[in-house]
Amino acid sequence: MGVVAGRIAETFYSIQGEGPTAGLPAVFVRLQGCSVGCRWGDTRYSWDPEGGREITLRGLLAEVEGFPCRRVVITGGEPLESPLFTP
Repeated sequence: MGVVAGRIAETFYSIQGEGPTAGLPAVFVRLQGCSVGCRWGDTRYSWDPEGGREITLRGLLAEVEGFPCRRVVITGGEPLESPLFTP
């Protein structure tokens, strides 16, 4: 099995703003690349599949572990298009 790599736009620590965990701290992983292009999408800079930076899954996990929180939110781009999270 090879090293799984993909592209991310950014990782950051913030407060979850919606859903059942709204108001709780979370680490956000914004993946890069989206072919859907929803008109309500608010992070169009994450749509370009060549944008952002390349990272391995191991590197991404290490980066996430550096934040003071264990709640992680995966967001897009389009997460279902990322080789980091698809078989």
